[in-house]
Amino acid sequence: MRLMGKRMASQLSRNEMAALVSLAAAVGIPLLDAHRGIIAPIVVATVIVGIQRLVAWLVQDNPRIEAITQDTPSILVENGVIQLSGIRETLVTRERLFAQLRSNSLEHLG
Repeated sequence: MRLMGKRMASQLSRNEMAALVSLAAAVGIPLLDAHRGIIAPIVVATVIVGIQRLVAWLVQDNPRIEAITQDTPSILVENGVIQLSGIRETLVTRERLFAQLRSNSLEHLG
């Protein structure tokens, strides 16, 4: 995860989640079975991290690639008002939203 770069508010995009699952699948089997080699998972991990870093580098310079590879953010709170349409659209529970707001130092949530 450290090699893939940091994300704001610890959010993972679809690409990052796919990379994380692929890394876990590639590295998990050799860890559980001593008879499996470690070279193939290292190569797979290197390729996955390399592709992830390449996509991150391409996204910095090209808005079209960013639009294709990244999710669009949904506004759940605007001017201090909870946007119910955004909550319905994203299927985020109020408890999860309030927990995120509290983690951002908002204590009085009404």
